[in-house]
Amino acid sequence: MKCGKLANQDLGAPRRDMYLSFAAMVEQEFKGIHTVKEYANRLGVSQRVLSLCTHDNVKKTPLTIINERLLLEAKRKLRFTSLRVSEIAYYLGFVDASHFVAFFKKHTGCTPLVYRTACEQNADIS
Repeated sequence: MKCGKLANQDLGAPRRDMYLSFAAMVEQEFKGIHTVKEYANRLGVSQRVLSLCTHDNVKKTPLTIINERLLLEAKRKLRFTSLRVSEIAYYLGFVDASHFVAFFKKHTGCTPLVYRTACEQNADIS
């Protein structure tokens, strides 16, 4: 009897629920939490379990999800505000502007100021 019950359970549900909790937490905390370790600790799971959950659901690592959210917000601030790069860095929780610039350039291939200028000129840059 127990085997039949187990076979009918949706074993992906716990990983889906954990992924959804992680995604919601990233949305709320991305400005203050930048590490997989801290998210995993807050969710009460290991980094490996969190990684399995994100991979099963969206085929991405937890760090990729965190970085994508940071980049989305950085691009929004650069495109739609006149905040200085250092103000955006502070807003996003970076220790200083140089860390933010290095992060942005690593993930986009250009500096925040080049990105902003391209946006102002309506260039096709993402």
